[in-house]
Amino acid sequence: MPLELDGFQSWVSYGSEEIACHGIEKSEDGKEVTCWIASEEGKKFSIKWTRPAQLARTAMRGKVQVDDIICRGIVMQDSNTPGCVYSRDGFTTSSTTVKPFMFASLKTTDDSNHNPADSTTSPKLGNIKLSIWKVQVTHVGRRTPRALPQDIASHGVKLGTETKRDLTSTNNIKSKKLDTQPMVTFVFKYRPIDVLQANGIALSTKTTNSTKAKSVRSKRRGSHSTKKG
Repeated sequence: MPLELDGFQSWVSYGSEEIACHGIEKSEDGKEVTCWIASEEGKKFSIKWTRPAQLARTAMRGKVQVDDIICRGIVMQDSNTPGCVYSRDGFTTSSTTVKPFMFASLKTTDDSNHNPADSTTSPKLGNIKLSIWKVQVTHVGRRTPRALPQDIASHGVKLGTETKRDLTSTNNIKSKKLDTQPMVTFVFKYRPIDVLQANGIALSTKTTNSTKAKSVRSKRRGSHSTKKG
């Protein structure tokens, strides 16, 4: 299930396969929702989102940050189709090229004896963050290529081989924020599945299978009782 906040939805996926969320928490002010997801080294991923239909006429910008990599925002215009799924699948290098996101080896102190929530490394490392802002469109035109971020070797995400992308109407739009805080923020904290399982954040395969077996046995007993009655 996607994360949901104030009618907005967001999720991380491998192609069309949505990655399950674990340990979902909301901030006290209700403007940020956080969860844990399982990362798989070498897999490309994207972060996707939708906005509520009643806000389809409001100009917004979705800003994605992966570790310390800040990506160019995607402007959501009032001309977009309601229910449109927005997606960021890599770091834009030009109007027609992108370097895709790919999970790498996450170099933190996380292991089976260490809770990932207590990591002393950079708080941005191991995080995929989407913040959605209310904006005003200020310019539509040509944009210059962006320089690649420096020192990404220590990140849990690396950038893949540059590929072509479709040139869309949202590629060359500039905007300015209308508020000092985003409307909503989604944070996906990623770690290998064995780390999440070792710390009780995600159920282990053994636990899941045991739960399913108990459920089947319970249903069978209930069925037998009904027949006897």
